[in-house]
Amino acid sequence: MCFCKFLTPGGAVKSLPWCPEQPGDETVCIRSQLQRMCRTGCLTVNSQPRINGALSTDPLFGWGPAGGVVYQKAYAEFFCSPQTWALLEEHLAKTPTVELMGVTRKGELKASHETQVTAVTWGVFPGQEIQQPTVVDAQAFLAWKDEAFALWDQFTTVLPEDNTAARAFVKEVQDSWYLVNCVDNNFLSGDLFQTILGITADAKTARKGA
Repeated sequence: MCFCKFLTPGGAVKSLPWCPEQPGDETVCIRSQLQRMCRTGCLTVNSQPRINGALSTDPLFGWGPAGGVVYQKAYAEFFCSPQTWALLEEHLAKTPTVELMGVTRKGELKASHETQVTAVTWGVFPGQEIQQPTVVDAQAFLAWKDEAFALWDQFTTVLPEDNTAARAFVKEVQDSWYLVNCVDNNFLSGDLFQTILGITADAKTARKGA
């Protein structure tokens, strides 16, 4: 699967329509989990690990001027089938720290919360107000979904005409799948990726045994 190969350092897939460059070193601590998510049907296009207080000069996670401390909430953005969405919606409702949004190409939006904007990256620096360079915004997410689903067309343009299975899959994703955004507000001890895997991997195993 090209999504897994994209997450493999030095792999054959160097970019995806949503990601012009391969993931940076900051994803090293969640790379294997992202690959497992892809194998269970959650095709990731954006993510970050939780960071509870890294120095702003940290070579992997730091940003901004020296002398600061930076934080991150774990989040993941991915495509998934309606069946997987239903599982996530059911089980993550039991994890109150996780905010879940999903939208179809037709604009059917479902959310586990009423929050419109959530800061997912922020930093504290000497002599400055708290900086919040990255947020998850429900309205921006709705605007982005049009482009996100349209980018699947790039696969269609390079697929051989006789590869009917792959073409059917792209159409299925565009017609019925969800674009999903998950944020775990527990940046102290949460494990968003393992939580998602616990839901989707168990479901995949159950389907195989049925």
